[in-house]
Amino acid sequence: MGVYQDVIDRVKQDLTIGMVLGRPIPANGKIRCPLPGHEDKNPSCDVDLQRNTFTCWSHPGGRAGGSVLDLLMLMNGVDFKEALRLGANMLNIPLKPPTQEEVAAQEARHKREETLSALTRATHGWLMGDTDPARQARAYLEARGFSQDLMREHQLGLINLEGLYRILAKHPVLATYSQTDFEAAGLRAARGGFLFHDTRILFPLLSRGRTVGMSFRALPDSSDKRKFVHLAGLAAGLWNEDALRHPDRSVVLAEGIPDALQVAAFGIPAVGNLGLETAKNAHRFAHLKRVTLAWDNDSAGRGRALKSAMAIQAVMKDGDVHVLHMPGAKDINDWARAGGTKEEFLDLLRQAPDLLDMLIARLPKEAECLKESDLEPVFDVIRMRSSLGHKALLKRVTKHVPTPLAELQSRLAASSSSGSSPQNRTTPTGSGPDAAGSTSPGTKVPLVRQILQPGLCLWHDGDVPTWRMGVHIQRTEPMSASDGTPVHVVNKELIIVQNLPDGLNVSTEPYSLFAQDEEEYKRFPGRKYPVWDQESAFAHNMFLFLDNQCPPVSGCHLFDEVKRLLTRFLWFPDPRDLDLLATWILMTYVFPAFNAVPYLHFHGSKASGKTTALSFVSRLAFNAMKCAGPTEAAASMHVANTSGTLIIDEAERLLNPRPGSREEFLMLILLIGYQAGAILPKGDAESQQPVERCVFGPKCLGSIGRIQHVLRSRCLAIHTKEADADHLPEGDMNHDAREAAITSRVLRNQLHVWSLRNGLALHERVTHDMRNVDRRRLGSRDRELWLPPLTIARHLDVERGEGSILEATLMELRQVKEVEHKALEAE
Repeated sequence: MGVYQDVIDRVKQDLTIGMVLGRPIPANGKIRCPLPGHEDKNPSCDVDLQRNTFTCWSHPGGRAGGSVLDLLMLMNGVDFKEALRLGANMLNIPLKPPTQEEVAAQEARHKREETLSALTRATHGWLMGDTDPARQARAYLEARGFSQDLMREHQLGLINLEGLYRILAKHPVLATYSQTDFEAAGLRAARGGFLFHDTRILFPLLSRGRTVGMSFRALPDSSDKRKFVHLAGLAAGLWNEDALRHPDRSVVLAEGIPDALQVAAFGIPAVGNLGLETAKNAHRFAHLKRVTLAWDNDSAGRGRALKSAMAIQAVMKDGDVHVLHMPGAKDINDWARAGGTKEEFLDLLRQAPDLLDMLIARLPKEAECLKESDLEPVFDVIRMRSSLGHKALLKRVTKHVPTPLAELQSRLAASSSSGSSPQNRTTPTGSGPDAAGSTSPGTKVPLVRQILQPGLCLWHDGDVPTWRMGVHIQRTEPMSASDGTPVHVVNKELIIVQNLPDGLNVSTEPYSLFAQDEEEYKRFPGRKYPVWDQESAFAHNMFLFLDNQCPPVSGCHLFDEVKRLLTRFLWFPDPRDLDLLATWILMTYVFPAFNAVPYLHFHGSKASGKTTALSFVSRLAFNAMKCAGPTEAAASMHVANTSGTLIIDEAERLLNPRPGSREEFLMLILLIGYQAGAILPKGDAESQQPVERCVFGPKCLGSIGRIQHVLRSRCLAIHTKEADADHLPEGDMNHDAREAAITSRVLRNQLHVWSLRNGLALHERVTHDMRNVDRRRLGSRDRELWLPPLTIARHLDVERGEGSILEATLMELRQVKEVEHKALEAE
């Protein structure tokens, strides 16, 4: 067992196949093989979403498959250690060397699980054997409604400790284990004696095929008064925890193993609570969409259900907790033995009220009887949800109690300000909207999880550019129609994060996708190109930023990391072009600070690295869209709606466009789009009204041949050349594409955060530089093209401190490119 076993287990559990591939896996798990060397025309790879494994049945090298770490090894051509590093980086897990105590604890845990797994295999064989105790145990289980197939699926066993220790030396599976091994694994009482003396049914606690715990159930004729016994020294945990990884993200949490086993017999994901307080296991349910608690239908069970439901709801990200009490029976198993069917149970699940409805139903219907203590549990649950939905949730309360909505809002605000709820789900610090939707410095940012489209857009508000992060959310508000029937009204809102002179400010505004009078709210990136991460596995993701939990991002560090990635995969004859490219990528995130922005033009012969360079621009630049021949409409809408970077390969096609062709209109966008305020008038087919699209923004071109000379005058040219044997880049996109994609994803998140927090500072520096720039050093056109990268370089030099020469490096490069440009003009 390696010293990084905990990291290995976490990567296998939390890093999904879909995250590695960068796309969602279909529900049926069928995908084209992602492994190199397999031209898979039809989906031949199966992904087991529950086990997080894959199998390619027709790979040329033979059937391939395994865990997510096997996928990383095969896709990237690396060993296990490097695959683990890649997976840990994706989950932002530091691979620091473990301490001696951690190594010892990992080895002890592994030894315990090996011992328990071997015991599980042996005891399952005893349960299915032809002995009187086995037949008695199977008859008992079958009378409870559990088939032998269900016993095999969940590896139920039969064990007698005294008998176990007598046959250890002779057993073919257990001979390598001693009584000391089993006692160290927990098969002993607190005082060192037997954990139990009778024969018991063993319920293993399985996790991805390994036994991590055990629970033992007495047979009906046992003289031991203890019905269930758990391993000594270990937390009881959850039975069947693999159900928490079901792709439906929905599970039934039953009070005990027999009830959970009965639900599993119905084919429904279920876990069993083993006597431990659910609050200590609540975090295990945080990622689910729905948890249904099925506790005993008695006073004690109802009390425990409420307490457990509150604990789980408090940690859930975007899900709901429902509570189910079986009608006419104490628990699920009794209900099923009385004739309950799977179809009836599914109906009960659908009808189970959520936690809020259950609490509302308990409120007195008379307003004079309604006390603050009655409302506090209701308010606690409401505060666990996003503040954007508080009004809709309070309306559900008004349908049960005759209290005006405004009064309930006032009570909720008063209880929130008094700090009465320990489970407020907003961040402790930061700027954001309060419960009423207004903004003020220092208010809390709500956790918003119903994301339809994420992304960052850039606006100009008057003379001052405003960096706005738009999060398009959709929430469903239950209401009643005029005839009393329930309906759902979908409300769309936009969370706006603005970079203002006094810092970041967060507000919410109504979002209409089609409203003609809200044109600026349409400026929102889609999912066709890289955007800001939502996944918690990646550092500096959107939710961490909204929660004010993103660590600071240094511009110098970001520049160094971008350049390091580019240097690994790209080579240019002039190494200073790497500095220019990295600076230009940073510029795409803050370009509204400038009155004009330069285009980037990669030119060179075939196989000179142009495509690879354009690929990295598309991975890292702001809202980048790469295409070979976009239509005028697609290009203008992309730039206008998203402030995105437009990347055009094979730009030599635009050299002599035919009149009226799409190339001519695309050329028009390129010729005017480098200056702020560039507007392209366009008729709208539906309204027959002219529509103005702003096409100002960064653009990148690639070509083998020449491009139109006026367009060339708007570009900073980077000459590409095929590297010789002495200058081959360290990285190879044929083998390291996945690593490049992961690193780019992390850097892109950091670039979003850096942009929001440094945009206005750069704008102020631009204003200063425009007044103080030495006109003898830069002509008017050079000032337009070189001011943005030189300003960012100066900003980074000031941040880095004495000795930084990035601005001087770019000034030297400018002089070289000026000579090259004059030579081309002379030709």
